Amino acid sequence: MRLTAAERLGHYEIHALLGAGGMGEVYRATDTRLGREVALKVLPAAMATDPDRLMRFHREARSAAGLNHPNIVTLYSAEEIDGIHFFTMELVDGRPLDELIPAEGFTAERVVELAIPLAEAIAAAHDKGLVHRDLKPANILINTEGLLKIVDFGLAAAMSHSNSRVTKTGHMVGTPSYMAPEQVRGLAIDQRTDLYALGVIMYEMFTGVPPYAADNPMAVLYQHLEGAKVPPRQRNAEISPALEGIILKAMAVNPDERHASAADMLAAVEQLMMKEAA
Repeated sequence: MRLTAAERLGHYEIHALLGAGGMGEVYRATDTRLGREVALKVLPAAMATDPDRLMRFHREARSAAGLNHPNIVTLYSAEEIDGIHFFTMELVDGRPLDELIPAEGFTAERVVELAIPLAEAIAAAHDKGLVHRDLKPANILINTEGLLKIVDFGLAAAMSHSNSRVTKTGHMVGTPSYMAPEQVRGLAIDQRTDLYALGVIMYEMFTGVPPYAADNPMAVLYQHLEGAKVPPRQRNAEISPALEGIILKAMAVNPDERHASAADMLAAVEQLMMKEAA
């Protein structure tokens, strides 16, 4: 069911469709009780009609609502009105990172400017026990003031019945270009899964392209399992060997070979920056 402009959903007045995909439809709306604009995301029908997944969603939403970080979009509520399940969150006026990465990649300075708040936000979420599972440039917004915001913490976890990458309805939890090998294999995941995605995102920010590409998603997933990527310095010589090493460590096929935590990865980047600035 798609909502239309000027339609009301309880005390929410719908203004416009902002985007739609496998994870739901997002609308610009006004919460008339509080007099504030919000982003309202309607859950996919496959999820809204499954009691187990709904229960998981509300549990994850309660956890996500406890996040308070300047680089994570604030979740306001998870509700059901007239049989429509949705949640409301902070409305960010800005653009997703995937629309901003130039074909030749960002400068090293810009990549680090973005990677540090990303790692800080991920570390804050992990401290609350939340793993994003679907980190990608499309889920990273840059607002009009240049502030970075991650969206959808908790939702990707709620889409799944288990730690598997695919639900019983066949919905893949994650995006092929950014999925860690353990997701591809359907194994248990943890915070290192998000670090893998962060490594892929940093690779793309430097080079302008993801490390793996193919004509079909399954071929991309297989490339993640092999781990035979073109080193980022071959695509952009501006990357220092040390920074390339941080990216490649995050993208290790074996989770045990990655950074132990987002805080560890952040510390490695910050120490490198201090060393290079000295």
